[in-house]
Amino acid sequence: MLAQIDRALRGGLLGGTNDGPDVSFFAFLRFCARQPEDAVGVAAAWSAGRYRVDHGLAR
Repeated sequence: MLAQIDRALRGGLLGGTNDGPDVSFFAFLRFCARQPEDAVGVAAAWSAGRYRVDHGLAR
């Protein structure tokens, strides 16, 4: 456990990634920036199969 804490303090995380929006504030901002601007955009992306509630807008 101490090794993981040391690793986290140095910027590393479990699994070797800190690109998840649940883990990194900057990844959260990137996730938010990728989302449609309004409900019409969400509906269009959803109907095209490019939007999922759990992952947001797929590229």
